[in-house]
Amino acid sequence: MGNVCDPLSIITGGICPYYKKCKRHCILGREREIEVKQVSINPEKDTKGRTVLVIGSGPAGLAAAWQMHQRGFNVTIYEKDAIIGGCLTLIPDVRLDKIHLNNLSAKLLDAGISIKTEVNVNLKDLEQLRKKFDLVIVATGTHTPRKLGVEGEDMPNTTYALDFLCGRAGPPPSDAVIIGGGNVAIDCAFLATQFGASQVRVCYRKTEADMRATREEIEYAKKNGVQFLFEHVPTSILENGVVFKLGGGSETFLKCDQVIIAVGQTTDIPTGIETMDNIYVIGDAAIGPSSIVSAVTHAKEITYRIK
Repeated sequence: MGNVCDPLSIITGGICPYYKKCKRHCILGREREIEVKQVSINPEKDTKGRTVLVIGSGPAGLAAAWQMHQRGFNVTIYEKDAIIGGCLTLIPDVRLDKIHLNNLSAKLLDAGISIKTEVNVNLKDLEQLRKKFDLVIVATGTHTPRKLGVEGEDMPNTTYALDFLCGRAGPPPSDAVIIGGGNVAIDCAFLATQFGASQVRVCYRKTEADMRATREEIEYAKKNGVQFLFEHVPTSILENGVVFKLGGGSETFLKCDQVIIAVGQTTDIPTGIETMDNIYVIGDAAIGPSSIVSAVTHAKEITYRIK
């Protein structure tokens, strides 16, 4: 129940780290009947006429909207941007063809799910929304960038990963230094190369083995000309580059015209939301920055149990 004809499967199936998830977990889980024990699906109640608002249309929000629709709830999605998808819209086309998002939107609408875009919800006003909807599901993800806390971080040549991926970083770089070691850093590198940057360097504070980005993404980036520098800890940002402390204790300066900081995001969920009646926080907004598959899994686990 709920997983039949899941419209998100074409997206998660294409971009999830299957070599970590499916081969080692999903199949073994079925063989050992772990899935039945882990997820306790709520007995169906009379859901006819009950309304659900999902705030945010990233992977978790979309998964929750579909699951609640499958259970018979009347579902409405509020999305602050002009199109649905959340973080999915930021993934370079080389990893995710955006036609899948268009098709997904059409499928949700055809199923009877109401989608309202360009609706910016103030999470401090949830009391008003609870008067309009029986249930409110908050799936706003993590959009507040983590800062390095180094001198010069506010330089005009410096931007954060989500701003860069959203096109809010000004002119495209010709020589980019990306600070970070996750898949978002790799996404920034791909986009910089698509912009035509002559040099793109990803600088990570630990070793290559410690990088959170998937091995396949790293190798593909290398084949596309992205350089990787390890044991590079940023100490200050100047108007024409970055000073790094190296593993041996010495320093080096990398000249560039744009610095992109991709060291993660945090949530801006107001405290106390989790304790409010009929309010549910799901996905990265609840568990912190994670993979798309983890966010979808958390969303499904929560929505299965909603009474």
